[in-house]
Amino acid sequence: MSNLSVKVTRVTLNNFSPSHELLRAVLAIDPNAPSPLLPQRAADLNIVPELPASTKLTEAQLQEAVGVGQWLTDYIQWAGSAANETPLAFHLGAGLYLAAIAVGRRLYIPRGGSRCSPTYT
Repeated sequence: MSNLSVKVTRVTLNNFSPSHELLRAVLAIDPNAPSPLLPQRAADLNIVPELPASTKLTEAQLQEAVGVGQWLTDYIQWAGSAANETPLAFHLGAGLYLAAIAVGRRLYIPRGGSRCSPTYT
């Protein structure tokens, strides 16, 4: 950064009112400086507890589920070939949205009241 740009930046920063502290902090950072080191995350971030044994699917149920629900995969493959320049993530989102529309407000998880999926239709 040249001396002139440093002076202009300091003058600009000094002209902000005290209510613009966040903007002042952002503009005070040198974009050419090396990135700050980020703290390392713990290796195991799984904080979801295990399901109780009574709620887990049996091996027979898992095998039965292998052939169920392939419509989304089939839809993504069909839509991806029909509109080959559209990202597959878009087709995934469209398929999930179609499923939400088909289910409507008939599916909910009872958790102290009925709470339906947040599809604003």
